[in-house]
Amino acid sequence: MTRLRFFIDVDGFTVGETVFLEGAEFHHLRGVVRIAEGEEVFLVNGRGWVAKGTVEAVERHRCVIRILSSEHTQAPSAKLFLGVSLLRPNHLDFAIEKGCEVGVDQFVLFPADKSERKESSPALRRRLDSIITAAMKQSGRVFRPEVQEASSLKEALLLLPSPRLFADLHEGAVLLSKRLEELSKENPLSLLIGPESGWSDDERKLLLVEGPPVLLHTNVLRAETAAIVAAYTASLWFQS
Repeated sequence: MTRLRFFIDVDGFTVGETVFLEGAEFHHLRGVVRIAEGEEVFLVNGRGWVAKGTVEAVERHRCVIRILSSEHTQAPSAKLFLGVSLLRPNHLDFAIEKGCEVGVDQFVLFPADKSERKESSPALRRRLDSIITAAMKQSGRVFRPEVQEASSLKEALLLLPSPRLFADLHEGAVLLSKRLEELSKENPLSLLIGPESGWSDDERKLLLVEGPPVLLHTNVLRAETAAIVAAYTASLWFQS
């Protein structure tokens, strides 16, 4: 079972120093978990640091924590990239949350020709930021996945390293598991998931330059399900 962790946006942790837990994380500690003075907590910063600390004071708007021990993990090279077209808010939330849990290192969001949503917003970015933080803590990860935004599929392709595999039910699609057998685990991998209505003809022509499409399942999957299945399959392949 993953021990309960709290996220704090600092560069690192030094034994003996005091840090302050504020905002949503503080409210979770005080109002949900109800941790009291004198108890020990674990902190992460999403950059490879994990620290154990003791709660010295629970104030009105913040918690004072003294660092007892800390450890740092060197950042590995980003391996798994997931390009996701803008979906309905709750569907996109689900794809990002579960993608983080199964090991996606970087997300690239973009509006596809048939996307129901055509642009991002500050509110969307704040919500996804919160979702990724929670998923990182829950899954025991010490590095927080990044989210980049592109204005189109063409721009998204520039942000995603090769090989770039796109999911599609189009004729000629190769099972993702078979396609992965042809690739090297030493290199990064990018997966692209289109909108609920599929890729447009122009987008498909652009993507076919990268190679044939990959098939995730013989059944028709919702876009957010496709994102999770693709990420999960690729993550297991990297670990095998």
